[in-house]
Amino acid sequence: MALTILPGKSTSVLTDLITDCFTTPSHAIGTKYQDSTGNIWIYVFNNTGSAFAAGDVLMAAADGSYSVAKATAARGARLVAGVAQHAIADQKYGWIKRTTLSGSVKLDGTTGATAGNLLRIGAVTAGSAEGHTSVDRDSFGRALATGAAGATILASFDCQG
Repeated sequence: MALTILPGKSTSVLTDLITDCFTTPSHAIGTKYQDSTGNIWIYVFNNTGSAFAAGDVLMAAADGSYSVAKATAARGARLVAGVAQHAIADQKYGWIKRTTLSGSVKLDGTTGATAGNLLRIGAVTAGSAEGHTSVDRDSFGRALATGAAGATILASFDCQG
């Protein structure tokens, strides 16, 4: 996948795949890349004690660093850093999708979503999203498909954490 370095970031050449994970960092945490289809990816570190799965909604640390954790509703959408599109094991570095017109998002274990719903952090299951219809500051994306509670759906999102 060809990647373009975003302005203000490192100018090193990206030689790894977006799905690669690393024990030692191959880029600075927080590095952002834009691929040829317009998706924006961000380089993060998982030090939570458990793996991230594809579709997990992830939030930045309270200090604003990109040592990310599964998002919880108590923290709010302003800290959503992105959504994992592949597994990232504990104590590994890897890429998550920050902005996209189409990416996988895991739905909350108790609340699904209807195509067109806005998405916010799931109220019950950490690292999930739930559909809702009211426009508010807690929205970070929009469902592109309908899915039952616990399903993984396609969604567009623009994470700002």
